[in-house]
Amino acid sequence: MTQLLKDLLADPFNTYCVDCTKNISSHANISHGTFICLDCANVHRIELGMDKTYIKPIFEDLWDTYQLQVITFTGGNKQFWDFMKDYKTEQKPISIKYNTSEALYYKRRLAALVQDKSFEEKAPARNIDELMDKGLETGKKAVQKGEVLINQMGKAIDTKLQQWFK
Repeated sequence: MTQLLKDLLADPFNTYCVDCTKNISSHANISHGTFICLDCANVHRIELGMDKTYIKPIFEDLWDTYQLQVITFTGGNKQFWDFMKDYKTEQKPISIKYNTSEALYYKRRLAALVQDKSFEEKAPARNIDELMDKGLETGKKAVQKGEVLINQMGKAIDTKLQQWFK
């Protein structure tokens, strides 16, 4: 286990904290599968709490199977950084970044994938075009449901009218 973590930390993306990108990584953010420094670990604990991000020292604590699976599944910082970069939130302060819809989505998706559960939720929109596309898609689905209901209602009314005028 220690060797696995050392190997992951040898990756230049993991050597330094994913949040501040300045300090050497000393802790892991299990919730997001990343490596962070002591200073940022303290910010996570104080500003977010353990219910939003689960932080643990890399070499001082024992790791369970799930924790190791999370960190090896992602490979560490690069996957999270690239994902957040798509939303232009990779360098936001910790209290903002980890409360965004994209960070919360990433956390839910990662947990589902590591536990080998299906995950159907779509990623949050990255820009106005994607947001409009999602809105149009939602609107189309609502119209289709409305059409079905109107057709059903029309058939029910037609049946009643036929019964009345027999």
